[in-house]
Amino acid sequence: MKSVIQLVILILALAGGAFAQFEPGEPTSSEIYSFSGVQSSPGKYVLPLQQVTGNSFVLNGSSRSYSSLLLTISFDYAGEADPVNGNNIVGGSWNLSVYANGDYVGSVFGEVREGRISWYGPSGGKQRFFGATRGTSAVLAVTGGTGNFEGQPLREDIYYKSSTNLDNEATETTVEHLNL
Repeated sequence: MKSVIQLVILILALAGGAFAQFEPGEPTSSEIYSFSGVQSSPGKYVLPLQQVTGNSFVLNGSSRSYSSLLLTISFDYAGEADPVNGNNIVGGSWNLSVYANGDYVGSVFGEVREGRISWYGPSGGKQRFFGATRGTSAVLAVTGGTGNFEGQPLREDIYYKSSTNLDNEATETTVEHLNL
């Protein structure tokens, strides 16, 4: 039943097309992880696929349980960047490296299942110009882990939301349902 509710929420978010409308519900863990970082690659438009591949970000965070979290994520999205209508995320990959007291604990990794990219101007309109931000919401599926996370049961889907300033590519991100 929980999966059906999450699917309905995702469909509503994609249909609405607005970054602010993506509300996956309450996290099942007591923490919502926050990250900040930069876009490391804008990606490349691949004509035969008619999509942008490799739009990548490197993000740092921490939590009460772990001293350092390094999230790398790469999105593939349909069509060329479309500031007016936005873009549907059609794939990608991600990796979360986890450190406790400076020591590597392990990694959790997976695929980007689906999501949405929207652009917002300083006044809130969907435009791409100076002062604009890009909102990204996505569902990340866990496919495996290493170190302390190797052989652990696969977790439920993870919800990723970010806001990227298009002027300096700084990104603020929250990740819900991580359950480390």
